[in-house]
Parts: sequence; structure tokens; C-alpha cells
Amino acid sequence: MKFEVTRFNPLSGATEERTIVDAATAQELVDNAAVTGDRLYIRPYSTSAA
Repeated sequence: MKFEVTRFNPLSGATEERTIVDAATAQELVDNAAVTGDRLYIRPYSTSAA
């Protein structure tokens, strides 16, 4: 399963980076964000048209 991960700027709250990752990488990003205090928005990623 793939996930779309969006990272937010800690000062302005604006989106900084959007990445499509697999489940293992998403877990690594969550673990890292928990340590550093980064804010992430994570949702399932689908390549099919909505």
C-alpha cells in the first residue's frame, strides 16, 4: 500500500513537501516525526482517478 505524506513548515504551517511512499517508509517518517516534533499529514494514495 502507498501513502501520500505531506510535511508542514513548523513556523508558518504551510506545506513544505509531498511524498508518495510505501507503508514501511511511512512508518519511518512517523517515528522520526514523533522524535523531532514534525507535523505530517498522511493519507492513502491511489493512482486511480477519483
